[in-house]
Amino acid sequence: IVTFVNTKRPELEFAVKPAQTSATTVYIGLIEISTGGVDDFLDIYFDAGGSWSLECGNNASGAATTDIGPLITTNLTTFRLVFITDTTVEWFVDGVSQGQVACGADMPTTGLQPYAYISTTASAAKSIDVDYFRIWQNR
Repeated sequence: IVTFVNTKRPELEFAVKPAQTSATTVYIGLIEISTGGVDDFLDIYFDAGGSWSLECGNNASGAATTDIGPLITTNLTTFRLVFITDTTVEWFVDGVSQGQVACGADMPTTGLQPYAYISTTASAAKSIDVDYFRIWQNR
């Protein structure tokens, strides 16, 4: 399994198209899962028809940092995450910078793997089209 770490400055780019915007939660990005559940993550998410957001969390800090972006739609949306420093990420939605997020102690420092997750809060179909998911890092 290939893992990605913040000190090697990974970059992610992916395009997704949610089937619906209500009663749905989506996470897509990088995650580390231990036997106790999700510990560390850096991802784009939305929850039940709100806005796209970037979040980073490190189990050691016990917290997460979140930055709010544009409203979610059912259109194909392209995201890019670029590490500016070991603890700061700039994120883009459809090529437009949403700003830099200083994760600080909330930045995961363990090896992470790509993931995509969707759930619904109602008895509705769960689907999201993932057009592509690219990730690379310095060696």
